[in-house]
Amino acid sequence: MKPLLGLRDPLFALSLLAIDPGLGGVVIAGPPGTGKSLVARAARVFWPARTPFVEIPLHVTVDRLLGGWNMGLSVSSGVLSVEPGLLAQAHGGVVYVDEINLLDPTLLAILLQTLDRGQVVLEREGISRRFPAQFCLIGTCNPAEGELPPALQERVAFLVRTRTLQDVETRFFIARQAGQRLILPEDMVAAVHFARKILPTVTISKRHLQEICAVASRTGVQGNRAEIFAVRCARANAALHRRTMVTQGDVDLAIRLVFVPRGGGESLPVSEEMDAAFDRAEGSAQASRSSPQSARQGETTAAATHPNEATVEKTSRNTQAASGERMGSRAIADPGWREAASQMAGAVPLPGVRNGGRFGPSGRHAAGLNWQRGRHVRSLPGRLSQGRLDVLATLKQVALRGGLQGKALSDRAIEIRPEDIRIKQFRRRSGLLIIFAVDCSGSMVLNRLMAARQAAIQLLKEAYVYRDKIALVNFCRQEAQLLLPPGGGLARATRILKQMPAGGRTPLPSAFLKVWEMTRNAASRWKVAGSMLVLITDGRGNEPLTPREDKQERRAQAEREARQLAMQLREHLVASLVIDTRKIFVPDGHARQLANWLGGHYVYLPDVQSEVVTALVRSEIQRIR
Repeated sequence: MKPLLGLRDPLFALSLLAIDPGLGGVVIAGPPGTGKSLVARAARVFWPARTPFVEIPLHVTVDRLLGGWNMGLSVSSGVLSVEPGLLAQAHGGVVYVDEINLLDPTLLAILLQTLDRGQVVLEREGISRRFPAQFCLIGTCNPAEGELPPALQERVAFLVRTRTLQDVETRFFIARQAGQRLILPEDMVAAVHFARKILPTVTISKRHLQEICAVASRTGVQGNRAEIFAVRCARANAALHRRTMVTQGDVDLAIRLVFVPRGGGESLPVSEEMDAAFDRAEGSAQASRSSPQSARQGETTAAATHPNEATVEKTSRNTQAASGERMGSRAIADPGWREAASQMAGAVPLPGVRNGGRFGPSGRHAAGLNWQRGRHVRSLPGRLSQGRLDVLATLKQVALRGGLQGKALSDRAIEIRPEDIRIKQFRRRSGLLIIFAVDCSGSMVLNRLMAARQAAIQLLKEAYVYRDKIALVNFCRQEAQLLLPPGGGLARATRILKQMPAGGRTPLPSAFLKVWEMTRNAASRWKVAGSMLVLITDGRGNEPLTPREDKQERRAQAEREARQLAMQLREHLVASLVIDTRKIFVPDGHARQLANWLGGHYVYLPDVQSEVVTALVRSEIQRIR
């Protein structure tokens, strides 16, 4: 298979990492099916033959990662024995994590701490040991499934991207090569091995050091790791080209590779030196008669490993702000919109806001802790009837008590006391139930409907990452209707939301009643950790649950019912967001009053835009998670 088809950037970064492990690591980001895992595993040949290459699965336990008691050896010999974990086994080699952005935060923190220290510190369950664990890190991720943690970005030198190759000839070539291994050319591998040998002899001048530091200062890169990585990158590139003195070209390349991605650049630029390093390998593959003409010099798009594997493409758009003509206000649509709230007329968090404290003890998906299903996170003292027995943890407790000391298993049976019993505790990732309640009456109907529909569909596309459920309720005429039930698929949502009814009065109490019916049993019915309401309205309800003939009585009754239901509903919500769509801003209007009753946040947004609504909802979700 042609090795450089769209994978030039990741290959070059991996080769520099193999030359100098002090570069920390490489993270390859891109849509699924673009060759991320393929090139990461193929790059193993850049390291010596017996170098450890340890793959860490997402479901790994802390015990397996750090190490612990070797119960098999302890039980058979009667002597307590400690076994190193995966990180210690990777000493002197490479740790590879596929979909690293989805790794549990606790496990990622352990991984990065070990990467910094160069050793595993094991202080648990009566163990006090140190294991050497110097390794470099290779990770892959799909940005559509979750952002890359900043702590990880700071600790690796290279953040590279892959792309989906679009032209027909290239797709045809990739489809024919599907299932084949990626074999790197021998001369490319030999160049990396030779560069690693001469790296200690490569020097860099004071002038070049000053230039790198000056660029780091001008670009505002946080911390001092970036300039250290840039210096190492320049030296490694010089070694790759068989030079013992860093040149200006090496410095320029290091600046582009290390600083540009941290400043918002999406991919590694292709330099002349990068071309020179791989030209022979590229040329050796050009002889294939099936090779497409689209693999041109300087191409930085990505290769797919299977023609039928789904791809995800995300088009970045400039977030627009909606302005009210009379107030000159702006609704900020980015994760920092709370800090800008003072600049937004009416976008003021009201007193009594509930800070997402109903997720459980930790405030983050703690509601997902249980004794039956999910990812095993820890083991606690308990009864056998309480859950699943953790045999190893129980035997560890017996060993710590001295029940195994000095006796082999063949000598006697193991005495397990009730206080030795350890039960497994699991964490099952629980998402949110996000309910859009849209006022479909009045003059802004079409604008509201389009924005809410597009925002719901966009969040539905992302919902699987956190197992969120999206629902949409519209209210107009005499009652509210559940148009999109929680758990509905994307195709169904797109079809249903095209036929939203509109017009007539505003049955706000009916909407609150419908939402209340969904939220009171949300945890048991839809397996979510909490419910969030996004209410898009001008706040002027005029259709009560109890019919009234007189117009004034009808409005007054609707207000009383809305207040009563909102006060009850707030007890079932972890967060609520009220978006006021009135054309003219009223400081103490109906929508602000609704936000106060719900204990939520109020935003004045007369021009309802899907991008703004989506950004506001994402920000609120991020806050409570």
